[in-house]
Order: sequence, then C-alpha cells, then structure tokens
Amino acid sequence: MKPYLIVGRGLSAFVLAHHLHQQKINFTIIGKKNLSRASLVAAGIWNPVVLHSLSKSWQVDLFLPYLINFYRTLEKLLGTALITNRTIIRPFSEKQEITLWEKKAQGEMREYLDPVIYQQEKNISGLYSFPLGTGKIKGAGNLDIPFFIQQSETFFQNKMLDETFNHNSIKIINEGLEYNKQFYRGIIFCEGHLMKNNPFFNYLPLKPVKGELINFVAKNLTMGDSILSKGKFILKMGSEYKAGSTFNWNTINEEPETDSKIEIEKKISELIVGPFKTTAHRAGIRASVKDRRPLIGVHPKWPNLFLFNGFGSKGVLLTPYLANNLVNFIAGKESIMQEADIARFNSYYLTNKKP
Repeated sequence: MKPYLIVGRGLSAFVLAHHLHQQKINFTIIGKKNLSRASLVAAGIWNPVVLHSLSKSWQVDLFLPYLINFYRTLEKLLGTALITNRTIIRPFSEKQEITLWEKKAQGEMREYLDPVIYQQEKNISGLYSFPLGTGKIKGAGNLDIPFFIQQSETFFQNKMLDETFNHNSIKIINEGLEYNKQFYRGIIFCEGHLMKNNPFFNYLPLKPVKGELINFVAKNLTMGDSILSKGKFILKMGSEYKAGSTFNWNTINEEPETDSKIEIEKKISELIVGPFKTTAHRAGIRASVKDRRPLIGVHPKWPNLFLFNGFGSKGVLLTPYLANNLVNFIAGKESIMQEADIARFNSYYLTNKKP
C-alpha cells in the first residue's frame, strides 16, 4: 500500500510518525535536518497550569494522561528514558497571589496545585530566599526533545529522506498524489513556522514568535528535578541548567540576540546566589496561531493534503493526543477535535483563494 509522506523533522513530525507506526500505516519522512531549530532549542516543558490565572491548561485532563502513557510506551520500545516528571516551584510576590493560590488549590485546581505554602525548599540550595514562600505545581515535567528526535531518527532510519521538500513538485492525481516520481496516499505537513512557505496552507493565521534560552553552570545551585518559575524558568538537564524563555513577536529569525541573553541572565542573577557561567545561547521560532489553538486537519479542497501544526510553546503537551486524533481521522475512525480543526478558518481560504 502506498505510504503517507510526512514533511518535517521536528517534534510534531516524529510524534505523528510514531502514531502511524503504532497503527501500522506506512509512511516516509522528508526534511532537511536543522532546517528549523525550534524543537532543538526548546526545553520541552509541559505545565498543566496557566500561571497568570491559575487555571487549567486547555484540555489538560485529556492531554496529560495520554502524554504520559504515550511516552512511557515509547520508552519501552526505544529502550531509553525520554520524559522526567517534575514539580514547578512558584515563588509568591504578593499576598493576593497566596490568597488566590489557596482558593484554587482547595477547589477546581486541587489536582495540580499543592495547597501547602512552603517557607523553605528542603531539596534546593543556591536560591535567594522568598519572603512570602512558594507554591508547588504538580503534574508537570519535560521531554528531552533533541534526544527524542535523535532516537526517533535512528528508529525510523529506513523511512527518512534527508532532503528539502519542494512544494512545487507535488502532482495531485485521482487516487492520491505524486512527489518526485513516487506515489503517496497523502502528504502530512509538520513544518512549524515554515508553513508560511507552503502554498497550500499559508492562508492560515500562523503567528510565529521567537524564543531564546541559555544553558548555564552554577556551582552553588542544586535543584534536582524541580523547575523554578518566576518570570523565567530554570531547570536542570544533565550537567547544566537551562533558563528562559523570551517572547519576541517582531524579529522572526533564529539568530540569538544580545538583549535577550542579558534579559535572561538578569533574571537568573535575581534568583540564584553566587556566580554562574553561560555556556550556550540559542533561539528558535515557535509556530503559534492567532486564536492560540493548533492547526490540524485536511485541506478544504485537496483531500490528500493534511496539516499538523501550530502548537506554539505547548507542543509537548498537545502533540501526542492530537497526533492520535489526526491518525484516527485519516483512518476514518473519528473527527478532528473541533477547536483544533483548520476548518474553523475555511472562510480565510475562500477569501484568499490559495492553490
């Protein structure tokens, strides 16, 4: 049976590939390595809580259990650890924050907010004291995205085409389509912010945002598996720490900027005691969307062209469940989740009238 063609080599492409593999649907992956660095830069954090409102992240009760099961299953398949369960430590700046936290922790957010206000962190050293204490968010964690991609590339090495995809080489035919003289059942685009160059889907309101983070070392800091979140995040990965991130809606490129590095380092110096040394500074572009919901589904005109994109900063949390949703849709088993379905923007296609 003719395979599907996955365009992209980032997080979303490989999450989708594993779901096709699980359902025994044949596929090929095409893309030039490091064409977009967003997945390789990201810290891979998932957070079940919207911090400014202390409310649940969109569909988290649905997405989070699926995420854990998906990656634990992959860990057995690949024979290696991929995810780390973590607690997010949230320092308080005002008494009103504590009042809201206690109310939420005893109500609808009790599954994710620890009701205790901690005056001292027993397992962390090297931080400045927080006079009003800290709260803890449960159910958070992170995926080592570069390692996941590396392991996936090795696992799917016989299904990889290391070449730049050319949209102009698609020939749509009655029973599928042809690309570079090969026939496919369909093409699934997982291009991230590079979707702007896709003539079939660039009518959609992608809103890319640049993000930067740094790696650093600090002898006096001991954090274990916790994540500190106060303006920026700090977490330990391997022998170093990662800190970030920034949000830049105006300068959309992957070049690290000095101002962003200074901004992150200033926040680190406000949180940790003693010297630290920056060892790396990276930038990537998140594929965010105008209405803050992903872009998933089938082209309004061409039924063999599919999209899996627009996950912004929440790719780790959103992609497993929604990849399963898209694969089931392709297999005729279910509909696309309404809030994520690109059909919500069909009017954009009709007014712009792309190919």
